[in-house]
Amino acid sequence: MKTIILVITLACAALAKAQEPISFVEVVEVENMTANQLYTLANEWFALIFNDANKVIQMNDPESKQIIAKGNTESTLEFGRLKLASITYFTIKCQFKDGRYRYEFMQISTKLISGNEYTTLEEWKLKSTYDGMMEYYKTNSINPNMIGKKGIEKNAADCKHNYETIVTDIQLIATDLKNYMTKIKQDNW
Repeated sequence: MKTIILVITLACAALAKAQEPISFVEVVEVENMTANQLYTLANEWFALIFNDANKVIQMNDPESKQIIAKGNTESTLEFGRLKLASITYFTIKCQFKDGRYRYEFMQISTKLISGNEYTTLEEWKLKSTYDGMMEYYKTNSINPNMIGKKGIEKNAADCKHNYETIVTDIQLIATDLKNYMTKIKQDNW
């Protein structure tokens, strides 16, 4: 019994280590803009990019010049020949100082529109290799012999593709934020 508990504990520890939190962080320099100007631009961006910024923004502090929001974006994930609609959920934290701002995307997970199960970005990354799929199967009591080596390789390739799709989606949102934050205000209408 002690051996079984030890094996389960080691497997969980290995899985937890493999799933260290993934986040996307960047400090962006913006010349000739104050923290207040950057903070205002970011609030504009949140209002324009999300259907209801009031529901998305969890914290908006003008004194500390910080915004924390929980957003989502739709994408398509592939499983073999199946293409399934999904939603990617994320938290974005923005902080502002004179001449620069910092954004961080974190707590990224996906859910198929037709399902209830969430998959973290860390899980997608883990399952994107053959060894990672084997670890996933063992942790979830799935017999890999029922799937076979080619099936495991195909599943890992699908997971790698989906991981890259999710990362690209987050990078596109980050690019949109950066483009908006560096735009020159043209209020001479």
